[in-house]
Amino acid sequence: MIIRKPYAFLIKHFKLIHFVMLVLSIYIVNRANIIFNFFNEYVTTRQVSSAEYVSSNYLPLFLFISSILIITLSIIIFILLKQKDKPKLLYIIIIIYYILFIICYFPTNFSRTHKNPITSFIYLVHSNIVFISSNS
Repeated sequence: MIIRKPYAFLIKHFKLIHFVMLVLSIYIVNRANIIFNFFNEYVTTRQVSSAEYVSSNYLPLFLFISSILIITLSIIIFILLKQKDKPKLLYIIIIIYYILFIICYFPTNFSRTHKNPITSFIYLVHSNIVFISSNS
């Protein structure tokens, strides 16, 4: 059924697929808020509450997995909508956003280097963007 008629499967399970994407997105937003609060605390106090394994505490593996799942589901939907000449701009934006999310959030989680200047710069830029967008 899925292989022979993927568009029919998408239409039949459209709400379920998007509900799964919504739940994963809510989880990601929640974790991003925790990370943002961590940076806010660090900027104001210049201290880290728990210095051991900071990246693994604030960037769990499921955050990465849920981002990959959202990208995968969006690519599948994008391909199916492209074949049927339907609007697909939303899925392009979702794919780009979560790819950038992975690039910005996950460099230190897998390398376990907390003193990498490039990732520190990426975190600084990202926290500034979030701070500016939350104040405007």
